[in-house]
Amino acid sequence: MAPKAKQMISYEKLLQIGKTELNEPNADLYCHDDMNVVVSSHQKFFEKVAPHTKRLNPVSLANMARELFKMSNREASLFGTSMAQAYSHCMLVGGKAKTGEKLAKSVWSVWQASEASAASHAETASSSADPLKTESSAFSPERPAKAIKKCLSSPSQIMALYTGVKVHGVISSALIQKNQEGCLQAVTSSINACTRRIAGLLSLSSSAHQMFLTLICF
Repeated sequence: MAPKAKQMISYEKLLQIGKTELNEPNADLYCHDDMNVVVSSHQKFFEKVAPHTKRLNPVSLANMARELFKMSNREASLFGTSMAQAYSHCMLVGGKAKTGEKLAKSVWSVWQASEASAASHAETASSSADPLKTESSAFSPERPAKAIKKCLSSPSQIMALYTGVKVHGVISSALIQKNQEGCLQAVTSSINACTRRIAGLLSLSSSAHQMFLTLICF
């Protein structure tokens, strides 16, 4: 046998709802043999309680009746037991019904008040969780190191990376800069070599010219 659910509403909240939603208890109503009569006679109270708990404790209800209406211990006990049974009736038959067509309107109304609150709490929890998930995925850090490692999986990709070609969406700016510096040094060296050759040729041409003039003079 499954254990009974606990009363989730606090006594202070129960007392507050009782003050606003209950009239002076009538034994002909709360002790009626028909549960539907008990529910319909205290429908507003049950509907206000429903969003907070699936079960009402007879002792809590009896204490509430004594405090609010100065009932005797016996009367308060009868009131608490009858009201707790009527509320349990709403939860039991409401949970089994699909449409509520065969239930008393008051009973179905109490059950719907309970279920509407449960659905609202579930929707709130879901909507508050999704933005966190979206935000987490939106701001997840990139992993360039892993991408670069993936790009260096073959010699052709390494050559492409050294020549500044985009490989799998990744370009190594450091390597490109190194290539540019190497090219600049190579060009500078070539220019210097050419300058030295030209200077040498000019010097050789000047010497040959002097020798030619000397031969003519003799």
